[in-house]
Amino acid sequence: MIVALYLSVFGTGLLAGSFLNLVSDRMRRKENFVSGRSYCEKCKKALQAKDLIPLVSYLINLGKCAYCKKKLSPIYPASELLAGLFYVLIFYFLQKSNLGWEYYFYYYFNFSILLIIFWYDFKYYEIPFNLILVGAVSSFIVRIFLLQNLNINNFLFEIASWLGIFLFYYLIILISKGGMGGGDLKLSVYLGILLGFPNSFYAIYYGFLIGGIFAFLLLILKKKSLKAKIPFGPFLILGALFCLFFNSQ
Repeated sequence: MIVALYLSVFGTGLLAGSFLNLVSDRMRRKENFVSGRSYCEKCKKALQAKDLIPLVSYLINLGKCAYCKKKLSPIYPASELLAGLFYVLIFYFLQKSNLGWEYYFYYYFNFSILLIIFWYDFKYYEIPFNLILVGAVSSFIVRIFLLQNLNINNFLFEIASWLGIFLFYYLIILISKGGMGGGDLKLSVYLGILLGFPNSFYAIYYGFLIGGIFAFLLLILKKKSLKAKIPFGPFLILGALFCLFFNSQ
């Protein structure tokens, strides 16, 4: 029963991942992501339902378009697998913490936004501010009125922690002279509102740790140089997920 439940959560994550990656691409192209058929970016052929089965369609077609036979980006299956992993780990955290339905809504909604940001930054080296604004404002409102864990007793302390995060990143931007962008700063403040204190600081710590290890491996393997640009947003988002997972132990 438990295995079936986790498999269903993973399957839901696969479906969500496919859609969220599509959203990131259509936002970049300024296309409507609510309506309109999916299509191959190479030949523009509209895709059928059989072409849109997460992971399965990619594997059956050997990573190629079913129509023009041109190679597809590995980001397609990667985005589906990553979302499946996110959804399972969040579900594990929520079950372990014995939290109510409102927390399921809160975390799945926000981490879906974060997955869009993850792939947008990964592909285009940019973080859309409108997504951060939606996530931060909705998190703030939900924490006050639904979760009720942001109140008069901790409000000023939370604001101080968000200000601390802002100043920390602003200092890094000044020191690195553009090595880290303003999008990372805004994303960090969003995570501060989403996760609260002290989890937001743990998330940032994990983000720097994961990002540092990844950058070191790229340098060792000579895939990147010291001056190469590496999007940091995805590592912050992974850090947030790590924070939730290890916080539930």
